[in-house]
Amino acid sequence: IKHALSMDDKVPVYATQVNALGSQLKLKEAMDLAMKVLNVKHAKMVHNLSSTSPTLALTKAKKLLKVKSDSDILGLQEMDDVDHHGTMGMLYMLAKYSLAGHPDMYPSIAYHMIKISLEHGLCPASAQGFVLYGLCLCNVGEAEAGFKYGKLALAILTRFGRRVS
Repeated sequence: IKHALSMDDKVPVYATQVNALGSQLKLKEAMDLAMKVLNVKHAKMVHNLSSTSPTLALTKAKKLLKVKSDSDILGLQEMDDVDHHGTMGMLYMLAKYSLAGHPDMYPSIAYHMIKISLEHGLCPASAQGFVLYGLCLCNVGEAEAGFKYGKLALAILTRFGRRVS
């Protein structure tokens, strides 16, 4: 990390560190590091991740998706910005490790992943945002809508050549 020229050069190293901490079940440390990395370029988003109520995050996501059909979403361009790919990857890791310690962050993580995808295009990690959102909907009794977003996530993975069984 000392020899990295920019934050973009450091993100893959930090991602490895986050995963190493998570695999050692040091979930709080993994989440703290992921939040620290996200905070460098996205301080407002990080503040919102930890302070937005789950209900508000779900409402914001519903508002974003209200006017989008599945075909609209699947027709989005491919994300081509390295910074946004890194952000999506770090949000994915944050979601993975928050399951055990802070599941209340799930709706906010899902909202930000969906927002980034709708604004900057799809990438394989976009599927995680939509499946998280679907899981959150199921958790509040909207199983049919949750299932819809789970299927959309599978379609996104298929679009990127990921094998789905």
